[in-house]
Amino acid sequence: MQKGDLIYAPSGAFLYKLEGKVPVKWEKLAEPMSLLICGEVDKFYKVFYRGSTWHTLKDVATLLQRAKNDHQTNRNF
Repeated sequence: MQKGDLIYAPSGAFLYKLEGKVPVKWEKLAEPMSLLICGEVDKFYKVFYRGSTWHTLKDVATLLQRAKNDHQTNRNF
């Protein structure tokens, strides 16, 4: 999966705030949700959740939609 992809995270999945590679805060999802991938670190995807970047384990994520690459984004005006 890549930056910009949309993933499905099931209820019960954990989201983590990391400092380096150490979780300092976590939250368990009460309901399933779609999350936007912002990057990846080791065994985690960085995802956008409630206005900030969190991490979820790659093995709980299921791809919903691939990011669309717009090859015209580098146009000169």
